[in-house]
Amino acid sequence: MKIYHNFKYDDRISIIFYFPSINIYRKPLQSITKLGEYLILKSVNKSEVARKTGLSKARLSELTLKEKAWLRAEELYIIALAIGVEPCEILEFTCGHLRKKKDL
Repeated sequence: MKIYHNFKYDDRISIIFYFPSINIYRKPLQSITKLGEYLILKSVNKSEVARKTGLSKARLSELTLKEKAWLRAEELYIIALAIGVEPCEILEFTCGHLRKKKDL
């Protein structure tokens, strides 16, 4: 099985699995959050991050797979420390698309 990362125009990552023995392509059923995309781009092992941060593997999976999971500032900060990047870099990647509402 090979894994291909396909970067689309909206900066979403689509991971495609190729099974050469039966010659089919299959996309996973789960979606991925911006934090999940960032961790994939940085080639970060989620188990190692969970160990370093003290977050449970379940919570880290929830943050990377469920759009409705809210990433708290404390979690963002300790994840950034664990992977050795500035917290602002993760914040910009995960929330950079947001804009303020126009003044009335």
